[in-house]
Amino acid sequence: MSGFHTRFGAGFSLYGFVLSYVAGLLWYKASPRSFWGAAGAAVVLLLAMWVVSGIRKVSVSERRLRRLPLKGLFLCLCMFVLAALRMEAEMPSHNPRHYVNAGREGVYRMRVTEPLQARSRTYRGEAEVEALWRDSLWVACEGKVHVYFPQSDSVRLPACGDKLYVRGELKPVQGFTGADGKWFDYAGFLAGRGVYGQCFLRSGDWRAEPWQCVGAWDFIRKKTADLRMRLCAFFDGAGMGKAETEVAKALVLGVKVQDGIQEAYRNTGIVHVLAVSGMHLSMFAVMASSLFTFFGRRRWQVWLKFILVNLLVWGYALLTGMSPSVSRAACMFSWVGLGNAFGRKVPTERSLAVSAWFLLVCNPFLLQETGFVLSYAAVAGLVFLTPLFMRLWKPANRLLAWVWGMAVSSCAAQAATLPVILHIFGTFPTYFLLANLLVTPVVSVALPWGLATAGTACFWQGGAHILVYGLDFLLTVMNRMALYIGSWRAALLHIPLSWVSAVGLGLATAVSCRGLRRYTKTALKVSLGLLVMVFWVG
Repeated sequence: MSGFHTRFGAGFSLYGFVLSYVAGLLWYKASPRSFWGAAGAAVVLLLAMWVVSGIRKVSVSERRLRRLPLKGLFLCLCMFVLAALRMEAEMPSHNPRHYVNAGREGVYRMRVTEPLQARSRTYRGEAEVEALWRDSLWVACEGKVHVYFPQSDSVRLPACGDKLYVRGELKPVQGFTGADGKWFDYAGFLAGRGVYGQCFLRSGDWRAEPWQCVGAWDFIRKKTADLRMRLCAFFDGAGMGKAETEVAKALVLGVKVQDGIQEAYRNTGIVHVLAVSGMHLSMFAVMASSLFTFFGRRRWQVWLKFILVNLLVWGYALLTGMSPSVSRAACMFSWVGLGNAFGRKVPTERSLAVSAWFLLVCNPFLLQETGFVLSYAAVAGLVFLTPLFMRLWKPANRLLAWVWGMAVSSCAAQAATLPVILHIFGTFPTYFLLANLLVTPVVSVALPWGLATAGTACFWQGGAHILVYGLDFLLTVMNRMALYIGSWRAALLHIPLSWVSAVGLGLATAVSCRGLRRYTKTALKVSLGLLVMVFWVG
């Protein structure tokens, strides 16, 4: 398993298998019937090629067929079919205990899995169905559901983890027409997250009980949720401005900010600092590793340090809500750390592919999460495009080299995520490079400062309030930069792309990267043709 590629079979790398798995997920989601027809045709074609390659009295054709990586193609096809089987296994039609198959109306016992969110007239929360009351007995039942509570209720609303007894109907999710006049398949969007029903409650239709821990994992989840609520309450009462408080909770705890603040950061191309991602987890991992620098290089000490640091990293990931970007970063960190514990250096690109495959096997619907796709696209850009951009210029001055490195990293991440951003949001931040150059140094100080403030608040509230003054200053500078740059003329360009053009742009970027790495003119010509197709389709 050495070298840039980990090869299985003939001529196929680890990335080929991961891409085959992703292609299987996308194709099966788009059209399950055509998927099985294409898979069957591919099997027949591979068998025919194998039979023909076994005929010895075929001179030129035999030699060409023997060069084909039939074994690698067969393994890729297996990954392709495995993706469809994994997606099919998640369908509620194959689970007799799912509430879709058990009847939608009755008395349910649920557990609230996410904090309630205030909407225009209701509070919305996500709950996991545990049981259904039938024939004077609680019958085991499963499935996620959205629960809506009226804002006029004077009783205490349930908190995350509370048990909820509901009498009502779990209605199917309906789509809607947005302000732009386009139909949005809200049912399909929530189905990608495992939610197939919603329940609108009135006063007297529900009763909540406090969270009672059952088992070790339940105890860990409760303690993590309690700590998250304590830290949110600390930041709320720390005396910072409203915008600074929102950004502090987003930066340290992964709490979603208000739409106005998020829009200001998105218009300047720095919205990634508000979502806990690899940058945040890397800084936390460095701080956690510094706590165990006293360990030596003996084998048991290396393994003990690896276990302790990973416990802290995954604990922080759980504290921040285990978003797709955090899960990606934690998996990559654990994979690289495991290789170091064995005394082997694991390449970043390999850990990227393995972590993506592992997460998609655990939850194939993660591919529909925008944060998951953007996170992996950004890291792929940093891994593959940054070395190519760095070849253009190597400044001798250290300050210029540092600024050039930040500019290159920002451009690489933006280029890799551009197809996804233009397809989903249809906008492009014009001044993203300037905003990143100005904000990144502030974030590199504000993030560890915020983590230190939150850690101090767990043990010493007085010391944490002292650190808040510095954090408030740093976040004020960040917010003013984002608002100022976002207010410039033409700060946001509207360039919507269809999914065909987005795929073409992504392929053009990948082919260009390969052509520049190996100095092949054919790849550059293909990428140029793809770009022409993107501009033609629009």
